[in-house]
Amino acid sequence: MRCSALALLAVLFCHLAAAQQPAIPADLKPWESWVMYGEEFRRCPLRNGVNTGEASAFVCAWPGRMHVAVSSGAGEFRQSWRVYAESWVVLPGDGEHWPEDVRINGNPAPAVEREGAPQVRLAPGDHILSGSFTWARRPESLQLAPATALVDLSIDNKAIAP
Repeated sequence: MRCSALALLAVLFCHLAAAQQPAIPADLKPWESWVMYGEEFRRCPLRNGVNTGEASAFVCAWPGRMHVAVSSGAGEFRQSWRVYAESWVVLPGDGEHWPEDVRINGNPAPAVEREGAPQVRLAPGDHILSGSFTWARRPESLQLAPATALVDLSIDNKAIAP
């Protein structure tokens, strides 16, 4: 409960921070993409108490709850993401357990190996990522995106307590 309340407060803070962006005058609007080139991260919510000059100070992809269901021969996942600026997002899995049938909002999407993990590129907006796994034997663990905090896990159709 406490973790959920903190997560809710963090999401609300990010929405407030994004909403406080100053409006761009109509005469300058055509120049926006030129001015923001290479600085797109500045459209993202800012982490509290950090230097605003660095891209790492901004949160451009915010993960929602991860749903993972596994059985002895297969698994599937589903996760929502809110993206403020085009971003790479880490998918569940790794080189040995590569995600298959990856979809963004129901549409097929290619998963690529990047920084040692399967990833997809997401445009700004709200997205639902989903995919599946097949294996000869269920793995002991499955890598998730480091930013993922809330996970619903079921094994052989039985919910596992957090």
